Amino acid sequence: MFYIKIIRLVCSKYGFLGLRDFIIKSLAIRIKIFFNSILYFFKCSYSQDVINIDKTKKLFDYDQKKKIEENNDKNLFNNFKILGINIDKFFHLENKELWIEKNINFSNKEYCRNIYKKIFNDSNSPSNTKLVKWNYDPKNIYYWSSKKNSLFINIDFNKKKDVKFPWEISRLQHLNVSALKIKKQKNKNKKKISFATLKNYIFDFIVSNPPGFGVNWKSPMEVAIRGANLCVVADILETENILGTAENRILLNSIQDHIYFVKNNLEWSYLNTSNHYLANIVGLIVMSYFLPRSDLNQKILAFACNQLLNEIDNQFHEDGGNKEGSTAYHIFSNEMILIGLHFYSKIENYEKNLNYVSLFSFFNKFSSITKYSKKVDKKYEKKIFRKLKKINYFSSKCIRNNETLLQVGDNDSGCFFPFDYENFCGEKKYLHKNLSNENKSNPFFSLINKKHL
Repeated sequence: MFYIKIIRLVCSKYGFLGLRDFIIKSLAIRIKIFFNSILYFFKCSYSQDVINIDKTKKLFDYDQKKKIEENNDKNLFNNFKILGINIDKFFHLENKELWIEKNINFSNKEYCRNIYKKIFNDSNSPSNTKLVKWNYDPKNIYYWSSKKNSLFINIDFNKKKDVKFPWEISRLQHLNVSALKIKKQKNKNKKKISFATLKNYIFDFIVSNPPGFGVNWKSPMEVAIRGANLCVVADILETENILGTAENRILLNSIQDHIYFVKNNLEWSYLNTSNHYLANIVGLIVMSYFLPRSDLNQKILAFACNQLLNEIDNQFHEDGGNKEGSTAYHIFSNEMILIGLHFYSKIENYEKNLNYVSLFSFFNKFSSITKYSKKVDKKYEKKIFRKLKKINYFSSKCIRNNETLLQVGDNDSGCFFPFDYENFCGEKKYLHKNLSNENKSNPFFSLINKKHL
């Protein structure tokens, strides 16, 4: 009955030809994803396509960001909570080389061994770095397999295993926060050790989670958010000259793997789109903007810029309210569009208008998405910025007298980039508070009162 209902809805919205496209395209994409899952049982799934590493775009002027107090705490990486549980519950002392042998699939073992030896056997690597169980639910003492292809992992949202734990820690937002705090440290020796520890955590994640394998490559939204936060960490490490050439190449290729995954698994539907698809688009904008320009990444950037404006139009009512009927998701989506527009304003017009038809394939959604999207021009941009003012105003009113979020509907407590670096726990949505106080210290707020580009 479920599939019959879907077919009827698609047919009523797009007609018989649209229904035909939907069925053929859906089958083709599933076949391609299944074929790739088989291929990566025999072929290393890590890409090595990023060769030129000297032309990444700086994301933010970090010295102009909200004041972050100097933090010389030796336990800097131990002071986070993941969904209310202390992060030390995720640490393990198991020998990493033995862990790789037991937990990484055959086609990726050699690549992971080489990264581990290169990074962790370095004489400058802190010997006391606690490695992380990235695939772990500490509340229910449950591990998801790291060697299982993500296509074949079934997510059961029940009390015996909560996938939100590995997804939350694997967004790497706590490492984003740590990088910003370390940057403010004045003691050069402590700063050097802290950055070296941070680097180890990043590469521990890369080694522990081969692209396409394990629970952390299951959700395109999670991959998009992680990829964007990884860009911020990479940007700071690059600014501080922490990475060697080989290390930088590994990290940038990991970000490229995140782009590939999101591109091939866009959460766009013929019937509806949600904050998941918006996260896909904003993640693609941040990642493709940051990485060295390639023909593919430039076209993905152009596509994502077009979709950003379309999704602001699609996902918000004319009064500025979000169509999902949740104040928390409204704030989350508002945050994402401000981040997306922050970069949109930095991108040259020729890049935004680049022809991306070559992305179209029988085995992806790009042609279908473009077919049912509006063409972006100056008139459409002005319309979106008029709606943006209403969206921001709506957000500014989602606040109680004690400055907490006025909650209506669902809430997952998530954010895209952490806004409040000193209170990184619990409810991470602070946009409503910042908008209410007209706080312009965060770089994403540069477009809040702008009427046009």
